[in-house]
Amino acid sequence: MGRAQMDIYDWDINDKAKYVIVELTWLAAAGIGGYSVYSYAPWFLLVYLVSYLVVVYFQARFYCIGCPYCGRFCPGIMNMTLANLLAAKWFKNKTFSEKRCLQNEPVILSLTALYIGFPVIFMWAKAWLVALYACLFLVHFLLEFVFFCPKCSFRQTCPGGKMAIRIFGERG
Repeated sequence: MGRAQMDIYDWDINDKAKYVIVELTWLAAAGIGGYSVYSYAPWFLLVYLVSYLVVVYFQARFYCIGCPYCGRFCPGIMNMTLANLLAAKWFKNKTFSEKRCLQNEPVILSLTALYIGFPVIFMWAKAWLVALYACLFLVHFLLEFVFFCPKCSFRQTCPGGKMAIRIFGERG
């Protein structure tokens, strides 16, 4: 199926419990973002949700299909576990290509930045809300990078893992 062949770290119950806690920071940030866009115009909430689903789709299509955790627990940033599960269902017959990952990485990172940045337009008048929103995302990314990326068997390919390596160096 094109899955990467490598030693696979086996996530234990402690890792999974930490993941649930870490994902609460993303849920809080996403909730603030969703509320902010909804307060301005309810249909903007649909735009915000669709932008997240587009990120999930691209992540699933180009990265998760090659992940050794595809279809299983994956402590992905911003609940990319959803992308991992979708990849196992929607793209199970697709082959993984590192070249296509590299070609699509700027697209995925740009879409992620748009997803995170879109609500800031609607909360800009409330500087404290922008600060809270930004801090929640920052804490979320840092916790992911510290707790999960060093253990992950796919960190050399995954955009989050690659970013963690750029920031902290190879620690796995």
